[in-house]
Amino acid sequence: MPTEPSDSMITECIDCHEIHPPRTEPIPSPFRSLATLEISPTPAQTAAVRQFIREIDAEVVRQELAIVRLRCEVAELRRRAEQHEAIIAPVRRIPPEMIAEIFLQRFPAEWRNISLSTPRLWCSLSLQCGAKRLHNDSARALCILWLKRAGSLPLSIRFYRSSWGFESQSPRLALETIERSRDLVKTILPYSNRWRFIDLQNLPPSSMTAAPTPSQSSHWAKLQVAPKLTQLSFDMIRTANIVVQGEGHTFPWSNLTRIDVGDCSADDCLGILRQALTAVACRFAVTKGSSLQHSSLVHSRLHTLEIHVHASLQPLWTHLTCSALSTLFVQARSHHVVPSFFQSLPDFIARSGSNVKDLTLDGSTLSDHQFMACLGDVPQLQRLRVSEDASVQFTSQVWESLTRAETENSPPPLIPLLESLHLSGAQESGHQAIVRMLKSRLQVATGPVELKRLRLVFYRNITESAERRLLKLRKLGLDIDVDADSVDDEVGGSGTSASASDEGDVDDERDI
Repeated sequence: MPTEPSDSMITECIDCHEIHPPRTEPIPSPFRSLATLEISPTPAQTAAVRQFIREIDAEVVRQELAIVRLRCEVAELRRRAEQHEAIIAPVRRIPPEMIAEIFLQRFPAEWRNISLSTPRLWCSLSLQCGAKRLHNDSARALCILWLKRAGSLPLSIRFYRSSWGFESQSPRLALETIERSRDLVKTILPYSNRWRFIDLQNLPPSSMTAAPTPSQSSHWAKLQVAPKLTQLSFDMIRTANIVVQGEGHTFPWSNLTRIDVGDCSADDCLGILRQALTAVACRFAVTKGSSLQHSSLVHSRLHTLEIHVHASLQPLWTHLTCSALSTLFVQARSHHVVPSFFQSLPDFIARSGSNVKDLTLDGSTLSDHQFMACLGDVPQLQRLRVSEDASVQFTSQVWESLTRAETENSPPPLIPLLESLHLSGAQESGHQAIVRMLKSRLQVATGPVELKRLRLVFYRNITESAERRLLKLRKLGLDIDVDADSVDDEVGGSGTSASASDEGDVDDERDI
């Protein structure tokens, strides 16, 4: 736990006149002499003053972000305190058998009546797909009763699977599960005007098909009338024949603020985003490429975009711009990842990266030059996660571009506000280049140290002295964790493949 400030450290603030610990000293001004002179500064001095003002403005932005973060931390601490207050609540000292006696004999009717007449207790519903404990009619009746008890409140509905799983069932049981799930879907559809959140991730795909007679439209068309629906999770929109665009579209995409859909194409992604202009967070699992022509789309609300790639995304990266984007997650786990999956990603980041603070690239096929171009377009980036499963991004040139120069007038490194880095792979990352970058970020003469956390997972062997030198950076306050295929006592030991840049590290091991 942090230590309490001593009485001698607590002073009255000259701005707010409150009593609190002294503030951090502001950035010293190198222009005090100019402030006392009644002469105009030279053009060079004017440019230097303007640069100093920009540095102050940047520090103001960082401090305001810190205030927001601290408020969130305070809220979390208060929640934790409340949770622990519950641990020592007097009711916990009452023996369970006494509580049971009170509940069963003294207040059962009153408590039951209160619970039945309190809609907030019934506005969240979890439905098991294909539950065998109840006949279809009984399951529907219980579901309707639950929904009615929620009154007119917005509903949150989630489907979940039983432990035995749909895929492992026999054909007969699978058919029964589909029928039960389809009945539950039809039961909740008339209440779609009260849906607030719907999670359909675990429904068997065949339970979401069209109505029994071909002449009827899909029963999903009722979902167009869901004015309160703001959150949707659905992993089978193509299998369920969900219409994304046109007059027959199903979900009220324009209402949704949080969208999680799978089994979609790049065309579906653009079609959804073109309608869901109020969405702030979207996750897409793309399993099919593009077959349509698209026009440019600028989305001004989306701040979180998560893409799981199993097919080409070129039209998405080419036509989409997200001006408010702060979190970008791109993952390619397919065994057949091809460069076209990421071909136009740098162009998308160039248009949308100015406010990105959190970036994850998992299985990217970008080259190191493309990767550096992406980093140059995310100047506000604070958290970076890279998994080099498909190709190498972190070469020595990339580490050099992240290294802060020693000379004062040198240009800043890429992503100067980086706080956290998680790198898996590092097959072409020598520990010396990594240490140079880290020391340049941790031993800052002026201003705060931004870099706080580093996790390195080497997909190769490293030497023991290389690991030791990296871990010594903990002395500079860095939270660092290093993992490797193996750690060898000597360079070139039996069965090793240590990087050539790790050689000679014993002679080069200086104080950190």
